[in-house]
Amino acid sequence: MPDIRTLAPGDEAALERLLSRGADAAMLLRSNALAAGLVDRGRFQEATYVGAFEGDRLLAVAAHCWNGMLLLHAPVLSAELATLAVSQTGRVVRGLHGIWAEVAAARAALGLSDARPITESRDLFYSANLGELIVPESARASGLICRPSWDQDLELLAEWRAGFWVEALHATDSPSLRITAHREMTEAHRAGVVRVLSIGGRPLSCFNFVARVPGALMIGNVWTPAAERGKGYARLAIALALAAEQAHGIERAVLFTETGFHSARKAYESIGFRVVGEYGFVVFSPPGA
Repeated sequence: MPDIRTLAPGDEAALERLLSRGADAAMLLRSNALAAGLVDRGRFQEATYVGAFEGDRLLAVAAHCWNGMLLLHAPVLSAELATLAVSQTGRVVRGLHGIWAEVAAARAALGLSDARPITESRDLFYSANLGELIVPESARASGLICRPSWDQDLELLAEWRAGFWVEALHATDSPSLRITAHREMTEAHRAGVVRVLSIGGRPLSCFNFVARVPGALMIGNVWTPAAERGKGYARLAIALALAAEQAHGIERAVLFTETGFHSARKAYESIGFRVVGEYGFVVFSPPGA
């Protein structure tokens, strides 16, 4: 029977071996661990990691993150790992993310099978080899640029993040949600992970690099306000940003989207993304709840 325990400083190499073998599917966990380490003080990107060990070999891990999300890379003992991780942090479980079967097992073990989520989806997992990236011709002719966020973008980006939560994740608009959206965007802006498509300085669309590991990155929180939709701005933003990242040694990019988001799927596939798997994403409470 594997030994289940909380990871601590000194376990970084074992965790990296497990997550690097998991490649794209473990990218978010791996990125957070590389960026923030294994000590959980409740700060941005930090988490309490619980793993199943066989000798010095780590077989599976669950991480209860600073924001309440439970991330899983647990082909074995997902229920046990999730239960211990949550008991260690004492945080509310705001949601779960990982391979669908692992998410379902952890959710049941936590007594959340009957809890009504604001979002529950079996997402398609997309990957793109940047050597085969297709940058739309319109990007070269339009004068559009995709750049890191600026300080002066922050208020607008916080408003967009609140809109993303309301529309995409079915949260209820409220003052507390807007406060939390502003805090999240401030953290992301300071971390340098926000990318903004703009023309003449005017923002049109945005997304985040939500994970980064050697040679690869993950895209998330793609958002175009209603007035600018139908113009291909999201795919232009992603294509331009990835073309720039390729020059810095990034070879691959991944992202998730719901099966029913046909316009998003068409946009991603048009620039070279292809479906490589299926993930689960469950959210029980929005920011500020």
